[in-house]
Amino acid sequence: AGEGWDAAGVLMPSVLRYGDGWLMYYAGTAEADYELGLARSDDGLAWRRIGSAPLIPAELESPGSWKRYATNSPYALADGDRVLLWYTGRASEEGTLAIGLAESTDGQTFEDFAGNPVFEAAAENEDWEGDGVAHPAVILREGVFEMWYSTGAHHIGHALSTDGKVWERYCGGPVFDGEAEPWE
Repeated sequence: AGEGWDAAGVLMPSVLRYGDGWLMYYAGTAEADYELGLARSDDGLAWRRIGSAPLIPAELESPGSWKRYATNSPYALADGDRVLLWYTGRASEEGTLAIGLAESTDGQTFEDFAGNPVFEAAAENEDWEGDGVAHPAVILREGVFEMWYSTGAHHIGHALSTDGKVWERYCGGPVFDGEAEPWE
């Protein structure tokens, strides 16, 4: 990984073809908690970090923040002249995961949506969402954003949105359950 804020590890890449090159949004760490970073490539093979600090840092000095302890699992999507970046934030030391949104017009400078987090575990779904939602994967199909997400109870959920900010769950339960196999 190298030196600095991501010296101990990098993971969870989301790669986006942008302009005349590629952008990779990823989670990195110097110790135990992850924050979001950015790398760029001209050919998709050789990458260089952009900046010497996290792109979207955790907010350790902000008690009560939905992303106080970590930011990770980014998912980038180009939509016209903007880049939308959904990512997971962790509010407590042990969990309480939610999904937020940041927007950019250059792919490198992001502004968090003021209404973050845009998606949280619902109390009525505690049996299958647990205390958190995380790891978003989003597509835009015929003007509708579709998100698949992981839950704190280890299921996959599906949600729909017309703006990427306000989400409705697709059904009253998970769309995919793991089996009782050791690897799941």
